[in-house]
Amino acid sequence: MKRYMSSTGLVLVLTAVAGMVLPGCESHFNHTRQAQPGNPIQDEFEAGIDRAPTPQTLLAMSRLLTARNREAQAEYVLNRVIEEHPDFVPAYIELAELMMRRSATDQAMAMLTAGLEIEPDNHALINNLGFCMMVSEDYEGALGQFMAASEIAPYVQRYRANHAVVLALMGEYDQAFDLMLSVHSDKDAHRNLGMICRANGDEERAADEFRLAEEPHSEHP
Repeated sequence: MKRYMSSTGLVLVLTAVAGMVLPGCESHFNHTRQAQPGNPIQDEFEAGIDRAPTPQTLLAMSRLLTARNREAQAEYVLNRVIEEHPDFVPAYIELAELMMRRSATDQAMAMLTAGLEIEPDNHALINNLGFCMMVSEDYEGALGQFMAASEIAPYVQRYRANHAVVLALMGEYDQAFDLMLSVHSDKDAHRNLGMICRANGDEERAADEFRLAEEPHSEHP
């Protein structure tokens, strides 16, 4: 399958299509929140200043640092959490996300794999590992991870969306579209599929999908 996009461009497409927070993952926080008065991230951190740091307090500190674009320091704090509290799985998830934000995909996969040794059925870890595989263009591996995550947590729409994206990247457009309809409206499903077709270098199919996206459609839940 011929590519017309860089790996960075592919990540942007995947993020836009699946509606995912980079790295397209199930996350315990939202990096788009800013550190400001009344922010839960900052409130949680400040509440823990006068007591011995718990994993949750250190996690709050890493979130505050990330919100202030101090990601290297956030990674240091998360590594400290894992060193001192090796069974605290949220730290593995968040550290892997920071690694993906700097395109350290192999390190992120190793971190997620370590987390899965602690909680093998953690669907967030499984989904995020699938996203790393998808970014690395291991589509078969990613497909297995997304299917497993959906089986454990069928109520999480993000996992079905990721499943649909990887099917489309594999060229299984019709299957991908049908699955997208379980998450998106007809219009959004066509538009998202068009973006992936374009990422695949299939401009003819992309044009068809973008045209269909502009036609009147019924909305799906």
